[in-house]
Amino acid sequence: FDVRWFSPQQRNIITALCSITNPVGGAIGSLLPSLVVTDGLTNRHYLILLFHFVLGLAMANSITTVLYQLNQPSEYSSEAAGIFGATLIVTGIVSSCIAGVIMDRTKREKMISLISPGF
Repeated sequence: FDVRWFSPQQRNIITALCSITNPVGGAIGSLLPSLVVTDGLTNRHYLILLFHFVLGLAMANSITTVLYQLNQPSEYSSEAAGIFGATLIVTGIVSSCIAGVIMDRTKREKMISLISPGF
């Protein structure tokens, strides 16, 4: 997409900026909770939630990174791999919203965390 939108002199800068958005977002997402939760080194529940979040994020990033290679033996195109990746992300977002509502209503965070594979 950047071939049509940006001049040749701007493409490398734009590519670099777009490449760092995910790590910068992760850094901000790691920093903000520590500013809100002041007893995060000692709050057991916060540490458990942080561990699950980081583990889920690492699994999602790993799978989406190698998704095309995983689909190559089945002869899926790179476009299909992109659709599969988007489906995984949207499914994760929807299931997280559903799990959040269930946890809020039932107050059974531990049970849902144990039975949810990517949570």
